[in-house]
Amino acid sequence: MKTIEEHIEFDKKKIEDPTVSSAARRHYKDELQELQEYVGHHKEEIAAGDHHDHMICVACGEVFEFEDDEIERLQIKAAEARGFEIVSHRLDIYVRRCDSPKCGPLSKRRLNHR
Repeated sequence: MKTIEEHIEFDKKKIEDPTVSSAARRHYKDELQELQEYVGHHKEEIAAGDHHDHMICVACGEVFEFEDDEIERLQIKAAEARGFEIVSHRLDIYVRRCDSPKCGPLSKRRLNHR
């Protein structure tokens, strides 16, 4: 799975690629603008001290903001158990919405976390 930064670089390359059709370049430009707006919004949140996490739909790109005290507690516990102090963090969970026509049926198979 690509990071947002990798998606941005990919889109930039596709926009400049003369072998890519003009319709596809417009698509990549639109996607690039959305990604850059998302990154800019995230930087503003950090500067304002507004903390929450994100779920990002991999099919339609919609971003859902949420707060969960249990997740925050577990992150602090994990850092402290390893001798660290969290100074900042960002949590993006990539999801697929089962109620969106763009997303299709939700897979019954779970991710294998290691």
